[in-house]
Amino acid sequence: MLSTCKSAQPLARLANQLITFRGQKASTAKLPVMLLKDIDSLGEQGQQVEVSHGFARNYLYPRGQAAPVPTKPRARHTKLSQPSQVMKCSANAAGELVESIGAEHIVAAVQQQLRIELAPQLINLSQPFTALGERKAVLHMTLPDGSKPAIQVHLTGNQ
Repeated sequence: MLSTCKSAQPLARLANQLITFRGQKASTAKLPVMLLKDIDSLGEQGQQVEVSHGFARNYLYPRGQAAPVPTKPRARHTKLSQPSQVMKCSANAAGELVESIGAEHIVAAVQQQLRIELAPQLINLSQPFTALGERKAVLHMTLPDGSKPAIQVHLTGNQ
């Protein structure tokens, strides 16, 4: 009973022993996520923030507002500063692509050539690429120096 204790120190000591035995509560651990949309209380799109597991699992992920940060070693941002991807595509005589190039195609090329995993949602394309030439795909993220990285895509015909 609490009334038999002369001070709160024995209870505090017992609580510390219990925490040592069980470990910290799961609610104190934070999970890093990449924001896919601006959220007033958390941050801007492309920013990496730490939130509780339950908030990420029950609120952010189902609403498409955040994506998990890969647990693999992350590439340094210098590798993403000015990457250039050469993609060989089938095109007709007028230079129009047989199949349009979307975010999924660019993600696959980046993964194959640079060995960097990106989520297709991080690539900002107003519309898929439909013609040969050089195009720029801006990423939905902000680097520590404040710049937004872009991927230069060179679409060449299959020869």
